[in-house]
Amino acid sequence: MKNELNHLLLLNSLLVEQANSSMLKDFVPLKPSKREASPIVATTKWENNRQILQKTFRFSSLDQRNSFVTKVLYYETEKGHNALINIAGKKVSILLTTHKVNKVTELDIEYSKAVDLIEKEVKLDSGE
Repeated sequence: MKNELNHLLLLNSLLVEQANSSMLKDFVPLKPSKREASPIVATTKWENNRQILQKTFRFSSLDQRNSFVTKVLYYETEKGHNALINIAGKKVSILLTTHKVNKVTELDIEYSKAVDLIEKEVKLDSGE
């Protein structure tokens, strides 16, 4: 379990580094502190144009954003199905498609439902 956690922290660090073109200075906490607990608000519903399924989330703290992304990355690792995750400040956009067929498949729909559950879990963890 400790190795998995270290692996997730490394993946999260690399993802943030790629998005910000700089190194993370501290490890990402797994749970936000109570003093920084704020709601996560989806800025859009899942949009589906047959080739890409996407949704953008806005966070009021970096801890919430990091918790959300860490849990999504863990889900990805477990399922072996990857998304394009864009991080810009306190916004996270997730774009899903099955590249082999260049369209949205059941795998992408399952992933989107899991992300919605992760969003709710992060909200509960932050005391909402």
